[in-house]
Amino acid sequence: SETGYRIERCSGASCSTFTLLANVGSDVLVYNNTSLTANRYTYRVRAENGAVIGSYSTSATANTFVPGTPTLTASVASTSSVNLAWASVANETGYVLERCGGAGCGTFTAVSNLSANAVSYQNIGLASQQYTYRVRAVNGPIAGANSQTVTVWTIAPGTPTLTGNAVTTESNILYW
Repeated sequence: SETGYRIERCSGASCSTFTLLANVGSDVLVYNNTSLTANRYTYRVRAENGAVIGSYSTSATANTFVPGTPTLTASVASTSSVNLAWASVANETGYVLERCGGAGCGTFTAVSNLSANAVSYQNIGLASQQYTYRVRAVNGPIAGANSQTVTVWTIAPGTPTLTGNAVTTESNILYW
């Protein structure tokens, strides 16, 4: 029997002072709060019917912080696995690790969605080829910038054949 809703908001990590953000009609069930700055926002709603105001809803919190950009390193562990590492960045709730395969690759696909504070990943079960990786931090639905790309080859090098020729008593020429 409501005639509208009151939407209230407070900001900051431990906010407790809510202010009226908007009054919306009874048929409005979604509100888009725009033009925000990087912060933590907590919202609550209550229904009203004229002068009668209902109880507050449970609170909902959302961050608008853009996470930092990680710096990625990679090393080949074997012909079928690559070790990837990065330093944790600020304002992240997780990481998305992506890769593309082959020379000149351009289409990255997600390898793994990693939890907050993850700083490494071992990509196993790889074919012998070239791989390019990148990682980005996320804060809920907000994605930070991609790291630089790193390229590794899981191709085992061939075994060279070494041949030597004596040129003088003091030097040799080696061929492979």
